[in-house]
Amino acid sequence: MNTIANIQQKLTALGFGTSVVERYNETQRFYHTQQHLLDVLQELGNIDKMDEALFLAAVFHDAVYDPKEADNEEQSAALFEMEATHANYNAAKREIVKSLILDTKHHKAGSALSQQLIDADLAILNRSFEKLVEY
Repeated sequence: MNTIANIQQKLTALGFGTSVVERYNETQRFYHTQQHLLDVLQELGNIDKMDEALFLAAVFHDAVYDPKEADNEEQSAALFEMEATHANYNAAKREIVKSLILDTKHHKAGSALSQQLIDADLAILNRSFEKLVEY
């Protein structure tokens, strides 16, 4: 089972900071919380075996969330770019991750990895009414 500690450990192993995980606790969030992050990653599988780009996109896809703004995905991709640059993360891989994040805006997949992320992001809609109420 994936945990916040596991997510932070993997981020650290990849050279990233862990502050992105704390963003999911911001007070303006109702749905895009750490529980949502855990649910998305759980849908995708064990983070230790997960595609690196998919993991990073899942972690960063809702990193910026302001319910009054329409550019949250773009801001999340920009945050990822900043963090990835600081971590000296491969430029070609950065572009893949940013593309995955941006694809979650309209839930239109540009690749098989993108479809996996979108499916995981929307998986809550296939859950029981009780689970939806928890959110």
